[in-house]
Parts: sequence; C-alpha cells; structure tokens
Amino acid sequence: MISHSIKVRLLHGITMLMACLLVSYTSTAKRPRHLVVYTHGDTQFARFKNDGMVVGKAPEILNCATRSLGIDYSFEFAPLSRARSLLETHENAVWFPSGPSKREADKKRLIGPMGEASFLWYQMKSSPFHIGTEDFRTKAKVTAYQGSRFEEILREEGHNFIPGSADHNRLIYMLMTGEVDAVLAIDFRFTLPEKTTRLMERRIRVTERSTLPIFFNLSLPMHEKDPGFTDALRVEMTRCRNVAAN
Repeated sequence: MISHSIKVRLLHGITMLMACLLVSYTSTAKRPRHLVVYTHGDTQFARFKNDGMVVGKAPEILNCATRSLGIDYSFEFAPLSRARSLLETHENAVWFPSGPSKREADKKRLIGPMGEASFLWYQMKSSPFHIGTEDFRTKAKVTAYQGSRFEEILREEGHNFIPGSADHNRLIYMLMTGEVDAVLAIDFRFTLPEKTTRLMERRIRVTERSTLPIFFNLSLPMHEKDPGFTDALRVEMTRCRNVAAN
C-alpha cells in the first residue's frame, strides 16, 4: 500500500502540474491570433504595390515569424500622425517602422532592429541656405511628416519649424512652392511617379542627415496583456531576420 506521505506528495505534484498547465493554457489562450501591422508604406522595407500588397524585408520576416507561431497578420496603411494613438490604444496593433527609444518601457515593445533607414534633407537646388550652418538652423523654414520623430528632432534642435503633412506629396509641394526651404524625411523617392522623380532630380537636392535603426513596435495594450507574447515574437522575428540575412 502507498503510505499517506507518498500520497500527499503525489497529490501535491499533480496539483502543481495542473497549475502549470492551466497557466500555460491561459497565457496561450489570451494571445492574439491576428496582428494588424500599420505602416505608411514610404520605406523600401515595407512598400505598397499598386494592387495593395505590401512587399519588402518587413513582410518577409513577419510572414516567417507568424507562421512559426501559428498566427496570421495583415498590413494596413496609416499615416505617421496616427502611430502614437494606435500604439497606445489598439489591442493587436504593430507599427512599422519605429525608431529607437530612450525610454526603457518603450524598448520592451520594440523588436529589431530590422535594418537602417536614411534621414534625408530635401532642398531646392536654388536655395541660399547651406545645411548644417547656423543660418540654416535659425532662418530656413523647415518641415517634416506630421507627428513624426522628424518633427520632434526639428523642434528639439531649435529649427524654424513650419507644420507639415502626413503626405509626402504635400511636403514636396510645400518645398517646390517656397512654403518651406527644406524637408526632413525618409527616402520616399521610390514611391513617386516617374514624372515627379524627373522633376525632383532637376530641381531638388537631397542630402543625407543620418541613418536610423528601425523596429517593429507592438501596441501597449497587447504587450501589457501578455509580455510573453512579445518575447516569443521577438525570438522568432530575430531568427527569421538572421535566416534571411544568410
């Protein structure tokens, strides 16, 4: 016969096993089955084709990682000005691309880097201002994507900032009509019609300001609901990125 103490230990072991299984099931059950990935589509990493499909390095890595985790995803267009509200309120949103953050709380939701994007100054070739000079910083009228990190940089550095737009076509128009003297943005030239590209080549000078590592950024509600899912997705996306690089 089994002694009372052995029965107690067996019962305790079974209870602990059931508790672990319950925690595992609960954690898995609350995880999203579908991710909505929002992007402005103005980078080579995630760009919209004419048929609405998104191509580039970002969807390739995401497709590999989500397939491994048994979840699916879709890409949706959103201007940069909506990024903050989506990340603060959406239950299953991912924003791409995001730049690095100095805040530890933000770093926990970033996955990457997936590569680097260039920060470019767009300026008329006829402009009297020279980028990097004090005159340029204090007198040139400059703008950027509305609500973007570019806008924050211009304000922080004390530039003569003019409110911009979430649409790069509008930014080009502001530059060419003299509403502003320069635009700080990513390299969106590949998105432009051929006619506009030729016009820009003739009239606009492009200067690289810096490069920036870019990340996938998970929404706050999704991360707080299950930090373990963020970790699992990070592991798979890092693996897929490394596989794609080799």
